[in-house]
Amino acid sequence: MQIHEPALVLGDANSWKEHFQTVYQSLSLVGIPVHLVTYFDDLGETYPWVIDLPVAAISLDLTRGRNLELIKTYGFPPKKRLGAGIIDARNIWQIRSEKVIPILQDIVETLHGTYLHIQPSASLQFVPYDAKREKRLPSPLRNVLSFAEQKLQEVVFLARTITGENTKAEQELIETSWSKFEEFNPANQSVQERLKTLKTDDFQRSLSYGLRLDSQISLPLFPTTTIGSFPQTSEVRQLRMRYKRGELSQSEYETAIDVQVRIWAFLVDSFWK
Repeated sequence: MQIHEPALVLGDANSWKEHFQTVYQSLSLVGIPVHLVTYFDDLGETYPWVIDLPVAAISLDLTRGRNLELIKTYGFPPKKRLGAGIIDARNIWQIRSEKVIPILQDIVETLHGTYLHIQPSASLQFVPYDAKREKRLPSPLRNVLSFAEQKLQEVVFLARTITGENTKAEQELIETSWSKFEEFNPANQSVQERLKTLKTDDFQRSLSYGLRLDSQISLPLFPTTTIGSFPQTSEVRQLRMRYKRGELSQSEYETAIDVQVRIWAFLVDSFWK
C-alpha cells in the first residue's frame, strides 16, 4: 500500500511526530507492507524518526533539498527499500546523465546492500504525457524535452546503468542532444551573471504580509467560482458563428465580445454585492 505524505517536508512537520508514529504503528498491525512517499523537498528534522516508522519502503526526493546529506549523516535502515527520486518530476527537461549518474553511484556506495529503487521524484501528474507528440517544435528543443513517457524511460535507463549494464551509447546520445540544444538556444550570459550574484534578500518580498493584504482584492468569507471559464452564452455562440461566416469583421466581433464580457462582469459583481 502506497501512502503519499508530502506534508512531512514542511517546517512544522516535527510537531506531528507522535501522530505519525501512532497511525503507522496501527497500520503495521494490518500486515500490509506500506510504501511511504515524500517529495517536494527534504525531510529535514523529521528524517531520523521518519526512517524508523514501521514501513517497508520510503521514497525521498533527491532533486531538491538535502536528502542525500541526511542519508549520509543518519544512514538508512537496511531492511527498508529506498525509493530514490532522482528524476525530476516537476520539470519538462531530460536528465543530464553526467550529473545524475554520479549522484546515484554516491548513494549506492553510501548504502551498500540497501534495496534501492530508481524512480521520479514525485508523481508524473505534473508533466505532460509524451514529448514525441510535439510535432511542431524544432528538433533541438524536442530532443531535450522529457514528459511522463520519457521520464519512465529514464527510470529504466538509470536502473540499467547503476546495475552495471553498458549504457555508454545512450549517455552519449543524451549529451549530444543537450549540446545541440545549447547551440540552438545559447544561455543568456547577462541572466547567468545575475543568477551568480543572487543574495538571500533577493528572495524576500519588499512588503510585509499585512501591507500586501491591504492591497489585495476584498472577497467574501466563502467566495465561489467556476472551475475554468464560464460556459459560452447563446449570444456569444451566435457572435462566433457570424464571425466565422464572414458576417462580422474582426473589429466588430471583438467589440461585440467586449460588450458581453462587460455585461457578465457587471452581473457577477452585482451578485457579490
